[in-house]
Amino acid sequence: MSHEAQEQRELTAVNEGLRQRVSVLEEHLWRIALEVRAARIGVRPELGEEWWSDPAVAGLSNRQAEILRRVVRGDRIPAIASELFIAESTVRNHLSGIYRKLGVHSHAELMARLANGKT
Repeated sequence: MSHEAQEQRELTAVNEGLRQRVSVLEEHLWRIALEVRAARIGVRPELGEEWWSDPAVAGLSNRQAEILRRVVRGDRIPAIASELFIAESTVRNHLSGIYRKLGVHSHAELMARLANGKT
């Protein structure tokens, strides 16, 4: 058997091994995804429109209200900054003001507060 043929056989064996590992990993990922879905991890609570009428939310500036709408929609800071043509640090500064006015300290607290209608 030539050296090239031997190398080809070895590469074929390596590729087959990689395919099997990928298949096992995909199976594990699907199982994890199903568990995450069943546990409702990462599922945002449904927010009705009634939270907009709250006095604390009504006290936000127009820009803060726009950023809050986008955060509730699920947008991330880079996307918000890009769409509003402002720096990411400016979005973060507005979020800090929103947190302060609504009495929360994190994104998770903000979403929980809005979902519970306790702003």
